[in-house]
Amino acid sequence: MDKLFELTNKYFAESYEFSVTDEETEITQRGVGMPVSGAVLFVEAQAGHKAFLVKNRPLFLKYSYIYKSLLADIVSTLGAKKEWTMSSGNAITVFFTADGASNNVWNAILSAMYVRTGLEKILPEISPAFDGLGISLKTAVHFDSFIVADIGRRIDSAAQPVDAPFHIMAGMESRQSDKEILISGPAAERLDFSAIFGAASLTGNLKYRKLLLRPVAELKTKDDKIPIYSFEEKKFEKILSLAAG
Repeated sequence: MDKLFELTNKYFAESYEFSVTDEETEITQRGVGMPVSGAVLFVEAQAGHKAFLVKNRPLFLKYSYIYKSLLADIVSTLGAKKEWTMSSGNAITVFFTADGASNNVWNAILSAMYVRTGLEKILPEISPAFDGLGISLKTAVHFDSFIVADIGRRIDSAAQPVDAPFHIMAGMESRQSDKEILISGPAAERLDFSAIFGAASLTGNLKYRKLLLRPVAELKTKDDKIPIYSFEEKKFEKILSLAAG
């Protein structure tokens, strides 16, 4: 992570800091960022264990924007070694803007974040569904982390056109055997999931449910506003629950 943020800081100078405290967890994050259209948004959370799943409380993350020009550095630094790991409790999230971030960028990030994981066992079953969305899951991901792709209008295989951004998340905790794939966002309710995933060979491993993810604040930067989300336990339902085969 030190190397990654060294690369990030080499490209970006603008910085900001924010924090939140509740009765159980104090999270203070620092980051660098410079919003640009079509850029990749890189998010890191480094706080206490399960900081990214603080029940009934806001989730605050550190944001850093990484241009496509930085991808080569990321891949050469992290991807070639295939051994990048993260300590338990950290989370990494990658957002793609809906206005043209390519699937190649997403694949490059996945490749750069490759670490051994039990997900490899079920990739043959879930890959066809994501292939239908133009997303490749040929490379396994280290799931001590969250990966999120905001692919928005890029999804054209659904029965209904997507007219608002939505996120595809994948995550697991290292001490658990369950893998989770989550779909969320304002467009999720309007998507025909059977049309998206129906043709895939998922053999009953997926359970379709609704995920409620609501913005609770906005992080204001020079040119943009970033929603900060809160997961509320009573309202939080997984759309897809995928057990390790």
